[in-house]
Amino acid sequence: MVRGGGGGSEQGGEGARRGGGWGGEARPAGVFIIRGDRVRWQPAVDVNRVILGGQLVLVVALLVLRSIARTRRR
Repeated sequence: MVRGGGGGSEQGGEGARRGGGWGGEARPAGVFIIRGDRVRWQPAVDVNRVILGGQLVLVVALLVLRSIARTRRR
């Protein structure tokens, strides 16, 4: 698979495949839902990412609270 932008010249009937493939990824932000004459925006929410983000915040908060508690004991 060739990734990234590329260009080249015709050599033997095929263009040379060159380019910078940095592995970027695009995710949809949402979708417009059209029903009759009404249009509304429905955001795409990845529940797994929301849960993972909450867990990371909780772990960091617990580590900070533990550090504060240890400092106050001294």
